[in-house]
Amino acid sequence: MRPKCLLLFLCYCLGGSVAMAQELPPALVGVDVVRQQALTQTAPVIARLVAREEGAVAALVNGAVQSVAVQVGDRVRVGTVLAQLARKRQSREVARRQAEEQLEKARLQTTRARLKLARQEARRFGELKGSPAFPKANYEDKLEEVARYESEIEEAKASIARASAELGIAQIDLERTKIRAPYDGVITRRHVSPGAFLSLGDAVVSMVNDADLEIEADVPASQLAGLRGEVAVAIELEDGSLHGARVRAIVPNENPLTRTRQVRFLPLFNDSGRPLAVNQSVVVKLPVAAPREVLSVHKDAVINRGEKYFAFVVIAGVVEQRELRLGVSAGNRLEVLAGLQVGELAVTRGNERLRPGQKVRH
Repeated sequence: MRPKCLLLFLCYCLGGSVAMAQELPPALVGVDVVRQQALTQTAPVIARLVAREEGAVAALVNGAVQSVAVQVGDRVRVGTVLAQLARKRQSREVARRQAEEQLEKARLQTTRARLKLARQEARRFGELKGSPAFPKANYEDKLEEVARYESEIEEAKASIARASAELGIAQIDLERTKIRAPYDGVITRRHVSPGAFLSLGDAVVSMVNDADLEIEADVPASQLAGLRGEVAVAIELEDGSLHGARVRAIVPNENPLTRTRQVRFLPLFNDSGRPLAVNQSVVVKLPVAAPREVLSVHKDAVINRGEKYFAFVVIAGVVEQRELRLGVSAGNRLEVLAGLQVGELAVTRGNERLRPGQKVRH
């Protein structure tokens, strides 16, 4: 076939195809707006969930374990009694300190009464000044006695303060025989059973606060530039769910073997009831370059035919096919380098069977 005839044949076929497309009833399609958006390229880093509150709950006084009120896996609230130590000795100590405080208070009252009497006698002797019957020696003795009692009162007050402080310490030790949860959490291990003897600082149980977790990642030093300040990043859990996080701290301690530094992120989970665990793996998507404005289209609007990419655009109720040149991906959207304009409607649903020039509704 001659080239001129071939060209006429192709024009005839193309015109017939467009005409047939225009005769088809309007197809129902889904559309999405082509838009300008900020694009940040990211690199995945494997991280892990760590607890901000975790560890052993220690005994604060010496004593024998009387009972342990929790088992591994129990969820407890702050202040819950985890274990009880024998408390008879501490109870007796409190009673002794209370008696000493009462004794010092009684001594203070006695000294005050003596001071009052000495002042009365000194005043009575003083009224005789200027008369032949003035007992000067007795008067001076009473003044010395008044001064002595005033000093004893100050000593008695100090003794009462000391006795009160010792009583307070004894009461604290008595209260510490009840070992309480320092925060909300879950019991992960029991270290003792009833009958064991604990010294100050011995572990009773271990627990973890699984409601207050952070993300810990070892980030290459070359990628830290994009994490200055409270930068927001995306994270992905093992179930594929996407969430947000922000940088809390970059620990200034570099691993000389891996050339990485520890970065802590505060997670912003979409579902507060999601079951999480310490050391659970998390993928942190770190920004590797500064954000830039790009033209983007929804990935469902792109049709791949061989090595070329196309999209259908709705113009006045009719679709027009465009060849695209694409860049990088950004979530569920693709960067468009050529082929589309901002604000155009790209067909995202029902585009598999569309023909150029076909009428559509959305």
